Amino acid sequence: MKVPNYLLYGQPSEGPVDWFLNIEILAKRCKERGWKIDLHSHPNFAQIMIVLAGDGTMMLGQESVRFTSPCALIVPDNAIHGFHYELDTDGWVLTLADYCLQQTVNRLPQLGQLLSTPGVIPISDEFCSPDMLVKRIENIQRELTLRGTSYEVIIESDLVSILVELERASQNASKVLNSYSNKQRQIVTNFKALIEQYLFDNVKIPNYAEQLNLSAFQLRSACEAVEDKSPKEMLEERRLMEAKKDLIFTAKSVEQIGYRLGFSDPSYFTRFFKKMEGESPTKFRDQFKNSPKPMANDWGVRGEC
Repeated sequence: MKVPNYLLYGQPSEGPVDWFLNIEILAKRCKERGWKIDLHSHPNFAQIMIVLAGDGTMMLGQESVRFTSPCALIVPDNAIHGFHYELDTDGWVLTLADYCLQQTVNRLPQLGQLLSTPGVIPISDEFCSPDMLVKRIENIQRELTLRGTSYEVIIESDLVSILVELERASQNASKVLNSYSNKQRQIVTNFKALIEQYLFDNVKIPNYAEQLNLSAFQLRSACEAVEDKSPKEMLEERRLMEAKKDLIFTAKSVEQIGYRLGFSDPSYFTRFFKKMEGESPTKFRDQFKNSPKPMANDWGVRGEC
């Protein structure tokens, strides 16, 4: 199957383009698609997703990478990519013309690797503050709207600040990742793969550990070191994400969804959902009963690409 090329997701890449930078709320293009963005590419444009809340999976060709907010997702121009977002994903998408980025890299060569390497960059208050990123992005949006005197200069200044902060965060992330043993990272990768394989089979954490030839303690230690979560938290968050998608985008009953996710007792599924989400599955679904394909404004800010 041929991977489509887009200007912005869903828009043909042919024809003239009169902008060098586009900013959108993450939800604009993916919410009505069930938070799934199929594989595609953007010739002559790179993208940076600033994910402020929510988790998901980033597909890069045949590879897939889990990400957890807050983080930045880097997609170089022409890179084949796609996304599966959780329902509560929140953030922004920056689409940048490659000639604009090349001018920046010519002046600041240290940004070249950042903009040419697809992947996930964790961000934090210490390295690349999320609040700072939001302020810069909102300022760029304002300048793009007003187009006052020398607005391009102001935009470039804010954009360079964002890129430099992301490059610093990337360097720090490399140091943090190198502090984990390769064995721990591989354990977590294998555990995530097993979660996907047995998501609907109600497999318990000790059974996962057994499948991996580990003790429960070893599995927990690896997950907490790499993800800062217990194996149970990782499994429950993934099951919750699947339950939310079914509640909004299918007509399955609450009981059917619970059974599909391996809950033998519908009331147990309801208690699980309420504990995780703060409301019952029925109440959660009722918010969307008149919107079988909820649009971006229904949820506030959430995911593209």
